[in-house]
Parts: sequence; C-alpha cells; structure tokens
Amino acid sequence: MRDRLPLVLSATALVVSVLGATPLGTAAYNAVVPPNSIGALELRNGAVTKAKLRGDAVTSGKVLNGSLRAIDFKAGQLPSGPAGPKGDKGSKGDKGTKGDPGLSGYEIVRASVNVPPNTSTRAQAACPAGKKVVGGAGNVQTIPAASPVHTSLTDDDHFNVDFVNTSNVTRQLNAIAICATVAP
Repeated sequence: MRDRLPLVLSATALVVSVLGATPLGTAAYNAVVPPNSIGALELRNGAVTKAKLRGDAVTSGKVLNGSLRAIDFKAGQLPSGPAGPKGDKGSKGDKGTKGDPGLSGYEIVRASVNVPPNTSTRAQAACPAGKKVVGGAGNVQTIPAASPVHTSLTDDDHFNVDFVNTSNVTRQLNAIAICATVAP
C-alpha cells in the first residue's frame, strides 16, 4: 500500500486538473460544493483578501458597527474628540538648577608705549569701570627679535607688560587686556 500512495495521489491530481477545466469538472464541483454554501465556518483566517473581493462586495451596510479601527481610515477622515483636561503644573525641581554666573560685556583693550634704547618701561591696559581682566598678552614689535617681555595682573582691572630694551633702537611695547563683566 505504501508503494502505491504516490501513484494514487498523482492520478487524483491529474483527474482533478483535467476535469476541473471542463464542463464535467465544473458539474462535479457544483455537485460536491453547491453555490452559496461556503460560509464563515469553511473559511480560514486571512483567506479572503482585498484582492479577492469585487469592488462592491463590502458596503457600509455590511460592516458591523464598532468593527473598524482608526487605522482603517485616512488622515482627517475621523473627527477630533473633545480636548482633554489640563495637566498638573510641574514642581519647582523640574526647572533644573541655576547655573553659575557667567561673563558678559566681553571687550579687548589695547595700550602701546615706545621704549627708548637701553631703558625699561611698562605698558598697562586698563579695563573700563565695572569690568575685570580675564586674560591678556603682551608683545614687542621689532625686527630682529628683542628681549622677552614680562606680564602681570594688578588689581583685577589692569594688565601690565614690562620690557627692558637692550637694543640701540626705540621699540613699541603692546599690552592687551581681555576684559569682561563678571557676575558675583
């Protein structure tokens, strides 16, 4: 029997495929499955798809109330519901902690002096009232290179640059202060 099963299945498939396309096959099918006899009990889930339905097969009268979901509608087809109640106010802790005070009123102040040969001089860049020095620099405009400069900060509102001119020509000494208002 086991050897004959594939032969029987093959023969059955052949008969169904040949007869199914003929009037005899259609009559046999209608005898076994009469028209309008397939219902919900005979259908598997997902067996009926949109592609298998006629254009007018499902109308609004055939759709059960409450069976559609919001996803079944296009954007804007459903009316908006009423506004919900206003939410509770957040607590003070929700704002975050206040950061450290920063700088404002950033400004660069320059001062220049001429340094005669074989002398020492100080150039002092002073910040305007209410501002403090937050950085600075100094230089000597010269060719060839001159002696190094010494920089210092005094009283939080002056930036000093000291220079000893050991050459035999006058040099220009520059002081640059970076000033800003510093919050307490």
